[in-house]
Amino acid sequence: MVFVATPVIPGPPGLVLASLRPWSLAVALVLLAMAGAARTRTAFVAGGCVTLLWVSAYLPALVPEGDDVDPSCDTFSVLSQNVATSAAAAGATAAAARQEGADIVAMQELDGSSRAAAAEALREEYGDYMGVGTVGFWSRHPVRAVQALDLGLGWDRAISAEVDTPAGTIGLYVVHVASVRLGNQAQRDRMLAELARTVSQSPHERILIVGDFNAGSDDRSLAALKAEFSEPNQASGGFGFTWPATFPAIRLDHVFQRGLDVASSTVLARNESDHLPNLVTLRSSCSG
Repeated sequence: MVFVATPVIPGPPGLVLASLRPWSLAVALVLLAMAGAARTRTAFVAGGCVTLLWVSAYLPALVPEGDDVDPSCDTFSVLSQNVATSAAAAGATAAAARQEGADIVAMQELDGSSRAAAAEALREEYGDYMGVGTVGFWSRHPVRAVQALDLGLGWDRAISAEVDTPAGTIGLYVVHVASVRLGNQAQRDRMLAELARTVSQSPHERILIVGDFNAGSDDRSLAALKAEFSEPNQASGGFGFTWPATFPAIRLDHVFQRGLDVASSTVLARNESDHLPNLVTLRSSCSG
């Protein structure tokens, strides 16, 4: 019952349960093991029910998504990471972007030193830095209509722009949503609600929203965004957990899109940040 109700439970209880929900299969397996050892019907039924609910809720999201890119397709890729004010992490993210051939490099939780480290690594291949506060991005392609967004926070912690990618013009949003403390999630919820309202009014047919949302995939605060935008499955399957980098247990960093097809979505290897990077390759149209 709690498993089913988790997405609509408000406040701190809902926050905790949403974070733990993907791990409920472990509880189910323990119950099934107990049932097998003690031949307890109650534990068997409970474990079986949770297992069935878990499979129905998560199996579609765990199926690998993406395929080989047809040469006739127009594609572009975006790498996004919260670099935790680490110059080393920002430099590593920039190096990974160059190695992967990313068209857009988005970073969150930048400070002066980490921004400078990334800019130095990206200077030769990417355009000028577009950013505000602790968030920003670099692009290989023309950028215009750059706008700072406070999303109801009172200071700017997100940025939007139009980018002319090989797959067509997109509306790009890079966000770093307010952090959550147990019992204090109002700022985060307000920012996510304002983000959903803002992007719903965008005139762009193709939209990409990346960044640190400080909300797990099951968090009810993402419901409005998920109603209009989709997040691609991982190319290799799995949940795509991004935090903490030492033992990823929850996906706080997301990639939401509309109007594009997904070629691949991958969580990259750990660097000096406490968040893992997301790399997504998207396409708009193919000939033939």
